[in-house]
Amino acid sequence: MRIRRAGAAVSLRVGRGRELAAVRALRRRPEIRYAEPDYLMRAAATLNDPDFPLQWGAVNDGAAAAWHVTTGSPSIVIAETDTGVDYTHPDLVGNIWPNPGGVGGCPAGTHGYNVLTAGCDPMDDDTSFGGHGTHVAGILGAAGGNAIGVAGMNWSTTILPVKWLNASGSGSTTGLIAALEWVLQAKQAGVNVRVVNDSATFVGTAFSQALSDEIDRLGASGILFVTAAGNTGDDNDDPRLRRYPCGYDRPTEICVTASDASDRLPSWANYGDATVDLAAPGDHVYSTLRNSSYGYVSGGSMAAPQVAGAAALILSRADLSVTALKAALLGSVDPVPALAGLVRTGGRLNVCRALPGCAAPETPPAEATLGTTTIGAAADSLGADRKRVNPSTLAEAATVTKLRIFLEPGGASGQETLRGVVYADAGGTPGALLGASDELVYHDTDGRGWYDLPLRSPLALAAGRYWLGVLTGGTGGVAGFRWANVEGSRQANANRYADGPSDPFGTVTAADDERMSLYAVLAPHEVPGPAPAPADSAPPPAEPTAPDSGPEAPPPAEPGSPACAETSRLAGAAARADGRRLAFSLPAGAGPVDVDVIRQSAGGSRLVARFGARRASFTWSPPVRVALDGVYVVRFAVGGDVRRLAVERRRGRFAPRPEYRLQVACGAVALFALDRPVFGGRGERPLGIAYRLARTGRAEVRVLRAGRTLRRYPAVTVPGGRLVRLRLRSEEIPAGDVRVVLQVATAEATVTRTLAARRL
Repeated sequence: MRIRRAGAAVSLRVGRGRELAAVRALRRRPEIRYAEPDYLMRAAATLNDPDFPLQWGAVNDGAAAAWHVTTGSPSIVIAETDTGVDYTHPDLVGNIWPNPGGVGGCPAGTHGYNVLTAGCDPMDDDTSFGGHGTHVAGILGAAGGNAIGVAGMNWSTTILPVKWLNASGSGSTTGLIAALEWVLQAKQAGVNVRVVNDSATFVGTAFSQALSDEIDRLGASGILFVTAAGNTGDDNDDPRLRRYPCGYDRPTEICVTASDASDRLPSWANYGDATVDLAAPGDHVYSTLRNSSYGYVSGGSMAAPQVAGAAALILSRADLSVTALKAALLGSVDPVPALAGLVRTGGRLNVCRALPGCAAPETPPAEATLGTTTIGAAADSLGADRKRVNPSTLAEAATVTKLRIFLEPGGASGQETLRGVVYADAGGTPGALLGASDELVYHDTDGRGWYDLPLRSPLALAAGRYWLGVLTGGTGGVAGFRWANVEGSRQANANRYADGPSDPFGTVTAADDERMSLYAVLAPHEVPGPAPAPADSAPPPAEPTAPDSGPEAPPPAEPGSPACAETSRLAGAAARADGRRLAFSLPAGAGPVDVDVIRQSAGGSRLVARFGARRASFTWSPPVRVALDGVYVVRFAVGGDVRRLAVERRRGRFAPRPEYRLQVACGAVALFALDRPVFGGRGERPLGIAYRLARTGRAEVRVLRAGRTLRRYPAVTVPGGRLVRLRLRSEEIPAGDVRVVLQVATAEATVTRTLAARRL
């Protein structure tokens, strides 16, 4: 071993292949603060495509960052069902599927299939804007680093065109089914199709059980189906307006709507927090067109291939199941306030966050957890075909959604599979299996950081002791983990990965002091407690008894603090009822403000008006076709600030409604919000209740009508900064207006805040 000084650090030279073993040995020595490999670096992939500056979406959706980890693989095949593809385009030609001969009855050298002609030539049509399918193909996989044109989500991939739409962009349901059936035949013939992108949509009357079943068949064959939400500006949750295939909402399907460069939905983009999964760049997208050209096109058709391409990019580094791939994409979106309530995830695609080794944070987020969230000082590698678990005690009932483990290169080459496991306690040792995660594949080139192990279904746990850990695959030593020395903290045994985690745990064959850096993420949950109070129970003396309609008086200032104000730049934004019109007041100096008006009904939410970049107050007179009685949400947005207010229209005239969201900059309550001003209706949608305290206090939530308690959540002690979420099932509450009251007791004062909602 040779020693060389490098600044304040010391560099040691060890024998080839002994680097990580030496690091582990040095980390165990108390006099050494840290030891780490002296990694060799290389330049990132060279992006020299001249039109890349026009591709704003690659920055918004994390692609530019992801390309430092991978630029794709030709082994991952994306089937594109569309108008065809100009497979001679110089930016696409190297990434188009070459039929080896015989697949789907087509000869060698062909590039896909044409449902319309029952032939083997999927050449794109010269549509009004120069080739719909070719534009989509460029988003999926235009060659990058080739000094021409643009760069697709995958610089290197294999695109399999299946043409079923004509030059006008139209096609039949049976045509799409035939296209997907051809894809399945190609898969069965050995073509590694893992993703299908279909950007076409059908109107709400076009439900087809046969097409829904075909999507399920794709999923059963390991193929993720990605589709677009549509471009009619409608609420996809409304059965009368729903677009298909998005509306099928199958387990192995992702529905995507378009976002613009400001991460907002364009006015034409469809939405729906129950049927549309996420947003992705789809407005003014620059990509390939027919005849070696390029151009801008807007639509959900451009957003879907961003996600389909992201799926292929992830698969180039991690061999995930379809459900795990979908979970990775949806679980890693960038939350965007302007998308909350409009898409299921409330966010926009971020492929870097979903890609192993791209953006694994070393510091776990501040959230409710069970287990060890600190990074241990000691290091070791995960052996093959082995279960290892640590005990943790849960103070109160909670729901586990996933495990997280801190991983780093373990020294061996190749890849290692692992799954998270949760076991019950049986007299001080692990007992019955309670849950297991989807598979994680860790590669020797992956980075160090926290990696998610999502459970296949949420796991509800009562207070008590549990064992959390991992089961590792047949190749060991690739993934390293960190641990702290805690006496008697780990138990382990042999378990063939192929057999799945044993139930029960089995005989413990090894026990040591290695407490792994591994923890469970606890979902914000409804605090367990007694059954809802009966309707005739008397409220406590401190219960507010405000009437069920009319504007809410502002809450009193807390003792010793100034009057609380909204934190947003939009604190002064207001929607004032002016007879049959709404007058929107915008605060001076807030900048260009976007204003949306969204009607709430039993069938869901529907965007009825959008006003972009307004700088002065204005008045809106709704047209007859949207002037329906009911509750409306007015959403103001500027930059990252969003303010939501509720108004009501009765007998053709607008009237104010009490607040359903409150965010303040002082006092004990930092946030108190309902996810919507109405709940129930079609599908019996629950009401989400959330609050965050500025400092530790004892909090209690009650649901009231006319001063009578309908539902009481027991008082709990909540640390400052922790977000608490509750869920009120609509079945518990009869129709009508209710008040949701939060009462917080701190060392300084007792504070009460009140919000309003309507059970439809």
